Amino acid sequence: MYKSLRQMTITFVSWFDMNVIMATEVGERTKLLLLQNVEQSLRIQTGSIARQALFWILLG
Repeated sequence: MYKSLRQMTITFVSWFDMNVIMATEVGERTKLLLLQNVEQSLRIQTGSIARQALFWILLG
C-alpha cells in the first residue's frame, strides 16, 4: 500500500513538474515573442521619427 501510494505520489509530482516546466517554457517563449514585437514596433516608430526629423531638417 505504502509503496504504491509513494509511487503514485512520485508519478504525480513528476507529471506536475513536467507540466510546470512546459508551461514555463511556453511562458518564456511568449515573453520573447512579445519583446521582439515591441522591439520591432519601437524600431519602426523611431525610424519614422528619425525620417521625419531629417525631413524637417532638410526643409528647414
